[in-house]
Amino acid sequence: PFCKARSFTALIQNHIIKLEQGTYQVCNDQIELFPIKNIPTAITRGVKIQASPLFIPERSSVFPIEGIPISHSYFWAYRIHMSMDEKEPPHRKCKLSSRYWRIEDGTGNIEEVRGAGVIGKFPAMYPGANFVYESCCPLPTSTGSMQGSFQMVLQSTQEVFDAEVPKYDFFVPPMEVEIDEKIV
Repeated sequence: PFCKARSFTALIQNHIIKLEQGTYQVCNDQIELFPIKNIPTAITRGVKIQASPLFIPERSSVFPIEGIPISHSYFWAYRIHMSMDEKEPPHRKCKLSSRYWRIEDGTGNIEEVRGAGVIGKFPAMYPGANFVYESCCPLPTSTGSMQGSFQMVLQSTQEVFDAEVPKYDFFVPPMEVEIDEKIV
């Protein structure tokens, strides 16, 4: 859930509650808002890909103003974590060459995106490797989904294969109602 805070203090109090409940975690001295539990995961030829979406209300038009046309009024960030278990054999070493995304909005409209690398990078996967990146996806609807694949090239044979990126859903979480702050 996201919280529409009446003040900065109320927002911080909400984050403290989420930390105590384990909803958020602290990573590298920062509060981590991306979900880390029960996230979509796929493994293809030893390449593990996890996808974690996060609704960004600050960049969204959750309550559109009547008479003003809004395109892409809902905004999500997503985190992709690619890894290869250290126990995988060395011949599985591969490198990402391109990406394919299938993005579907809440009305069933589909957009396909293809391109070289991810965020300008071409990460290599080898036993023990990890690569994490974040990007974003605007949609004109409050729900949708994204899935796809990363084209990988085996370094030993130059064989090409598609590593699955699991489907992950975009949705606007319920808004939490907060208690008014006491003024002292």
